[in-house]
Amino acid sequence: MAVVEGYFTSDGNAYNLDLGSEVVSFEMHNLTQYNSTANPGVLKRAWWNKSMPAASYFGVVNTNAAATDESIYAAANGFTALDQGAVFGLTVSGFTNANPGVLTVNFDPSDLGIVAADILVVGQIAETYDATKTTLNGEFTVASTTATTITLVEDTTNYRVYSSSGIAYKKSSPTENVGIVGLTLGTAVVGANNDVWYYKAVLQDAS
Repeated sequence: MAVVEGYFTSDGNAYNLDLGSEVVSFEMHNLTQYNSTANPGVLKRAWWNKSMPAASYFGVVNTNAAATDESIYAAANGFTALDQGAVFGLTVSGFTNANPGVLTVNFDPSDLGIVAADILVVGQIAETYDATKTTLNGEFTVASTTATTITLVEDTTNYRVYSSSGIAYKKSSPTENVGIVGLTLGTAVVGANNDVWYYKAVLQDAS
């Protein structure tokens, strides 16, 4: 077994924590809210191990309208083991003919370091052939991203029509494995925006 400790600052959204190995057990302490009182529902500590169901957690929260804490167990929006294995790009499931063009992808582009102004390489798209229109396979400039989409700078109105499949990756890192092995921290355990968390993970020793 190996033990890894660290810190992260929450933005209030679910968070993928890359630990590089299978997680045996995990605990977190909310350094921002650790001493809060009479603050109903604030999560101060959370704990999980791999024998527990996905998205579950044990926690310690401030009780309703009292300066005391209570232990809880919850089955939703907690910790979920994450193993993306080898990930070298985003799987494309949609590509609009619009101004600007928008790709639908299988997970958050930011996990691959894709941000506005990056050059995106798109390939292996199956499209309706039309010699008068531009192929969807090529290089594009990223305007913005969401958890499941990439909006381009380019107007793709006169491009060919998307049929199926495809892969997209950042031009500067086509062979970098960005697959995450660790945990997804759900919205119930990340706390409020700007909460600072300390964590300690016990990892399965790969050796």
